[in-house]
Amino acid sequence: MRITVIGTGFVGLSNALIFSKKNAVIVYDSDKSKVDLINKGQLPLPEEFADSYFLRDGVALTATSCKYTAFSDADFVVISVPTDFDVNANSFNTDLLEKIITDVISHTNKSSVIVVRSTVPVGFTERVCKKLDSKDILYSPDFLGEYNTVSDSIYPSRIIVGEKSHRAETFAGLIFDAAEKENIPVIYTSSTEAEAIKLFTNAYLSMRVAYFNELDSFAYVSGLSSLQIITGVCSDPRVGHGYNNPSFGCGAGVENKDTKQLRSSCSDNPNDLIRAIVNSNETRIDFIAESIIKLKPYTVGFYGLAVNSEAGNFLQSSTVCVMNIIKSKGVEVIIYDPKIDGEEYLDAQLIRNLDLFKMLSDVIVTQRMVPELKNVCEKVYTRDILGTN
Repeated sequence: MRITVIGTGFVGLSNALIFSKKNAVIVYDSDKSKVDLINKGQLPLPEEFADSYFLRDGVALTATSCKYTAFSDADFVVISVPTDFDVNANSFNTDLLEKIITDVISHTNKSSVIVVRSTVPVGFTERVCKKLDSKDILYSPDFLGEYNTVSDSIYPSRIIVGEKSHRAETFAGLIFDAAEKENIPVIYTSSTEAEAIKLFTNAYLSMRVAYFNELDSFAYVSGLSSLQIITGVCSDPRVGHGYNNPSFGCGAGVENKDTKQLRSSCSDNPNDLIRAIVNSNETRIDFIAESIIKLKPYTVGFYGLAVNSEAGNFLQSSTVCVMNIIKSKGVEVIIYDPKIDGEEYLDAQLIRNLDLFKMLSDVIVTQRMVPELKNVCEKVYTRDILGTN
C-alpha cells in the first residue's frame, strides 16, 4: 500500500512510523525544515522507543513538501492535524483540516481514500462529505497517549473505523498488520458514532482526572493523606489505578478540550455530568493557585510548564493557567524550563541556572516531582502523590 500521512505531530509521525513497517509511506508537511529533519532520521517524538523503532530493518520513512509527490498515487491519505478548541465558536476549529481535505481531493487520484484521524466535532465527516460532494472520506479515531504514541500505536486497545465497507476493513488491516499484539477488537461504526466514541472516551478520562483531583483537594483541606485515600479507593477492582495521580488539572489539553467539545455537542441533550467535568477542572486550577498564594511567597518559581516532564504543549498546560492567576495577584514569577528559548516567557523571567532558580524561589511549583528538586523539597509545591504521569 502507498500511504501518505499529513501531520508531523506526535500522532501523525507515530502513524507514519508504524505504517512504514510494511508499506510505502510518505509524510507531507509544507514546512521544509521539518521535512529535512525527518529525511535525516530525526523524529521529534517524546519517547526513546520511537528512535529504536525507526532504526529497525524494513522501516522506511520519507518526507516531502511537494503535494503532487505526496498525494497523486496514494491509496490512503491519513490526516492528523490539530483541531484546537475555539472558545468563541464553542467548537473545534476545523478550518485547517477542511482546507487540507479540499487540497488532497484536488491532487489525488479517484481511488484514493482520505482517513481523518484528527479529533473532530460529532457529525463532522458526514457534513464535510456533503459539502465537498465526496464519498472518499472516512473517520478512524486514534487512542494514543501523548507520551507513548508509538508504543500505543503498535499495542492498540482497539481499532475503530467509522464505516462498514471493504475499504474500512482494508484500513483496519493496515493498523492490525502494524501492531505487535494479537486479538485486537475491531469495531466498524458510522462516522458519527466513531467521532462520538473518541470524545466520550477522552471525557471519561477527564472525569477521572477531575474525580481524583477533587479527592486530593478534600484531603489537602482536611489535613488527610491523599495517598492513603487514593490507595484504598483504587484497590477496589471496580475503580482501578489508571489516571489517579492528582495534578493541577487538565488545562486546555486533549482530554479537557474534547470534553468542552462534547459539552457543545450535547447542548440540546441532558449533559449535567459533562458540564460538571469542565467546571471541576477550572475550579481545581483556581484551588491550586489559591493554595500557593496562601503560602505568602515573594517569588514563585515554576519548574517546567508542561503537564509533565515529557510533554511540550506549554500554552495548553494547567501549570500555565496556575502561573497566570498567581501573576495576576502581583506575585513575582520566574521559570526554569530548558525546553523554552529566550530570556522571558509569558512576561516571566526565564532562569537558565537551576541552582540560581532554586535560590531565588520561595516556593517551587512543579506538576511532577523530579530528582533535581529533592535537595530543596521543603520549597516544592506539587500534588504528585504517586510519582507517575
